[in-house]
Amino acid sequence: MKYIKYVLVLLVTVFLSACNTDSAVFENKVDDNYTMTITVNHSDETLRSVEFEINSLVPKEQASNFVESTDLNFTKKDYEQLEEFYSELNQFEGVKTKTKVKDAGDNVEVKITGVENVKNGKSIIGNTEKDGMFSDVKEFLTEQGFKEK
Repeated sequence: MKYIKYVLVLLVTVFLSACNTDSAVFENKVDDNYTMTITVNHSDETLRSVEFEINSLVPKEQASNFVESTDLNFTKKDYEQLEEFYSELNQFEGVKTKTKVKDAGDNVEVKITGVENVKNGKSIIGNTEKDGMFSDVKEFLTEQGFKEK
């Protein structure tokens, strides 16, 4: 019975903590071919997690440098190679990322998403050290050209 009470208290605490989380979305649109969006989840100034999404259109001529095909008619294997290439390129310690690559006419559409669970205020994506706060991440992203949505 004591164990059940402990579990219930833990579940209620987690639930209330999740309910008290706000999100701030920041976007940096370089041009029509490249956009990066970062969502900072926080409770007041306490960082909870940071999510990012990169959407990029890469010309097939440029992408062909990273595949075996000699022409611009990419095969399934070529797209798998590109997905692996971009996936390895965008790995960060402590950040779970997913990469999707698909045909987009004369371009290759690359979508990279990731989530970082922030512990003790330290965020790789948000560029904070231990005890970093939401305002620190907001300042950093603004300095990097991101605009809050």
